[in-house]
Amino acid sequence: MPEWIKTPYRKTPDGSRAGDRTWFAIGDIHGRHNLMRQMLETVGQLGKNETFGLVLTGDLIDRGPCSLRCLELAEEAGNITGAAETVILPGNHELMLLDFLFGRDELYIWMNNGGLTLMSEIEGALEAASNGMRKGQDYRDLRNIIMPALPKYWTEENFPYFYRSRDIIFVHAGIHPRTDIAEFLSRSHQYARLQELRNGRHWAWIREEFTHHRGPWPSEEKVCVVHGHSPVTRMMFSDARELEYLALFPNGCQRICLDGGAASVEQGIICEFREDMVRLHCIQLA
Repeated sequence: MPEWIKTPYRKTPDGSRAGDRTWFAIGDIHGRHNLMRQMLETVGQLGKNETFGLVLTGDLIDRGPCSLRCLELAEEAGNITGAAETVILPGNHELMLLDFLFGRDELYIWMNNGGLTLMSEIEGALEAASNGMRKGQDYRDLRNIIMPALPKYWTEENFPYFYRSRDIIFVHAGIHPRTDIAEFLSRSHQYARLQELRNGRHWAWIREEFTHHRGPWPSEEKVCVVHGHSPVTRMMFSDARELEYLALFPNGCQRICLDGGAASVEQGIICEFREDMVRLHCIQLA
């Protein structure tokens, strides 16, 4: 049986509100399809008999054993949970895959960051990768094998970069504390890693400049950022107090981190917003 850790409801520090509808968000999954299924079913239980929305904040793939099934579950999430609206956001791992597929970045970048596990799920992909290396980095065959295995939602690259419900911004990695929020979140998903290397900032890759920030965000409005990407732990949470301390408004900052370390352990974090009240749920599989 899965373990289910819940924090108490807390008010957002600055009174940020999610609007009239309840919102749930699920963070990094990294190919753990059993965990993802359990988290979606948990959302369905929590939102039963009400109208609610669901946001998946990215990094569904890589490292874990069943990335392709996680992409399928994302498309089935509305039916599984009963959500009235489901938003699927890209993470840096999905963008690394797409940048390779469309010739915008090197195979080894994605492969060395967990992409090898996804390739191993697709018949002929590892052999095509090996042949491509011998042919002087000619990966046309590999691209032709991977592309049909992915949902069109990803290969058509027609996804939102973030989602905002009143004062709450859902995004994969974060925002930049000294850059206009709208401008930062409009930066193209293409060449995201290279943008991060050149500028030190991208909504799918930013880390320390965002997570180490203290103080308000660059906006006169109330804003709370719900994100993943930067794991708050690589071990199982022991109790609700630890979960709350590490993930919910860490150091008093207006952000909530939903990366529970699924790249390393079988656990994930769900965020539940009801107007200006929020609580976290951690699902752990043995």
